[in-house]
Amino acid sequence: MEVDYSWYKSVFCGTLTEAEFRRYHVKACAYIRRITCGRANDTDAVRMAVCEVAEALAHEERDVVASESNDGISVTYRADNVSTERRLYQAALLHLSGTGLLYRGCYE
Repeated sequence: MEVDYSWYKSVFCGTLTEAEFRRYHVKACAYIRRITCGRANDTDAVRMAVCEVAEALAHEERDVVASESNDGISVTYRADNVSTERRLYQAALLHLSGTGLLYRGCYE
C-alpha cells in the first residue's frame, strides 16, 4: 500500500510537494487501513485512494481558516456541516467503491 512520490506525481498527477506528501501519506495509509479493516492490498485502486486521502488531509488543514485580517486581528474559521471524517471517507470512496474493501459485514 506504500505509494512513492514519483508514482503520486506521474500516475495520480498530484499537486502536493514531496515534503507535504510524505507528511500526509503516513496518515492516509493509516486511514485506509482503518476503513478497510486491514484488508487494503497493493492495487492501483488502493494507491489512488491513499493519494486522494493525502490530498484531502492537506486541503483540510489549509481550509480551516476562511479569512484573516492583519490590522484588526480578525480571523474567521470555516463553518460547515461536513466533518473531516466524512470528507476523508468520500475521498477514499471515490477509488474503493466496488472493490469490496469497504464492506464491514460478514461473508457467508
